[in-house]
Amino acid sequence: MKLKCCLNYELDSYTEALKEFPKMEVKLLTEKGKAQCQKIDIFKGLMWFSYEEEFMTWHELTVAKVNEIIAVNKKGKKVASLEEFIEEKIVEDTELFNNVVGQDSLTRFDQPKRSRNRNNKNRNRNKKKKKNA
Repeated sequence: MKLKCCLNYELDSYTEALKEFPKMEVKLLTEKGKAQCQKIDIFKGLMWFSYEEEFMTWHELTVAKVNEIIAVNKKGKKVASLEEFIEEKIVEDTELFNNVVGQDSLTRFDQPKRSRNRNNKNRNRNKKKKKNA
């Protein structure tokens, strides 16, 4: 649960970031057809659009590219496709999994703990010897 003061701070951040975003209801006109917004990521500055005929295929565009398409549409023109505005991402070759706990072995629990069992047997023997004595 977040404190109300934190939520108010976040609200200001969201509203400030949203100023550059076009309205989600805006449709982009392309030669392939109309495209509508499916999702936005405010802090990454990304929007996902799909063609009305291909609603399952989403195309990730930056807000700047979306605004560029809207500017072309306002002049009464269509862009060829959304695909021509997609920016290639450079993915760094990083390790996808980090072992933060330090437990590398998957079989670390497979080995029985014999030392405890031996100690318990020795204690039981010592107790029996004391009772018999």
